[in-house]
Amino acid sequence: MAARLTFAADTGGTFTDLVVNSAGGAARLYKRPTTPADPVIGLFDTLGAAADDMNSSVTDLLERSDLFVFGTTLATNAIVTSSTARTALLISEGHPDILLLREGGGRRTLFDYSQEYPEPYIRALTFENAFPRKAKRSPRWMNGRCWK
Repeated sequence: MAARLTFAADTGGTFTDLVVNSAGGAARLYKRPTTPADPVIGLFDTLGAAADDMNSSVTDLLERSDLFVFGTTLATNAIVTSSTARTALLISEGHPDILLLREGGGRRTLFDYSQEYPEPYIRALTFENAFPRKAKRSPRWMNGRCWK
């Protein structure tokens, strides 16, 4: 019986990486270009490279898998490079967004609050009582305020 396999794949903006590991065996690494129009193609290309290298078919490899872990940085890359669709985050007043609290990237020294920050990745709009608890019908949005 063939050894069981584990897979870990990462689809990034440029390359798709795949690590295939078998019990007691060395990890095998594969890299193929990401296809921006359809990132799944890059994933299947790496699986195809692994199958060719292991004298198998993609189906046979996947049937031997115990675990397949998949991650992607595509959404993060789109946000960081400002190449998303026009996006805003709607926030009820009194519930600030973590992006606006600056609890992440952009600060070179963690506790130096005098540093200038880059523009937020996503525009956040705060509404007074944006989502009333006892609303009988959906609120109507107008000019940055919530009207009943």
